Amino acid sequence: MRTTITIDDAKVNELMRLNGAESRSDAIRQAVDESIRRRKVADFLNLAGKFPHLHTEAKRAEKIALADVKRTHR
Repeated sequence: MRTTITIDDAKVNELMRLNGAESRSDAIRQAVDESIRRRKVADFLNLAGKFPHLHTEAKRAEKIALADVKRTHR
């Protein structure tokens, strides 16, 4: 979907540099994907408190998510 948005050039340039994106569009797509992924992980971790038997699975998911973030930002 094509969308027009106004974002500070310095922020987009920093985002491109940090993500290693070759274009502004790629940088924005990566940021949106990462935001969605983080929200889903947070929602899942919040559920774990409501179901004690899921605590172990939540911790495992958190470790995987953190490893993904570290790998993505190398």
